[in-house]
Amino acid sequence: MGGKYVGAVIRRREDPRLLTGSGMYVDDIKVVGCLHAAVLRSPHAHA
Repeated sequence: MGGKYVGAVIRRREDPRLLTGSGMYVDDIKVVGCLHAAVLRSPHAHA
C-alpha cells in the first residue's frame, strides 16, 4: 500500500516560482476595504 510513492522523488510544481521570488503568499493579497484592529491593554489592574 503506497509502495510506489514512499521514498519517491516527486517534482513540486510550485518550486520554481517560490525559488525565484515570484510566488504569492497570503500576506501579499490586498483586500479592498479591509480594516485592521489592535488591542491595547491597560498596564494598571482593574483599569
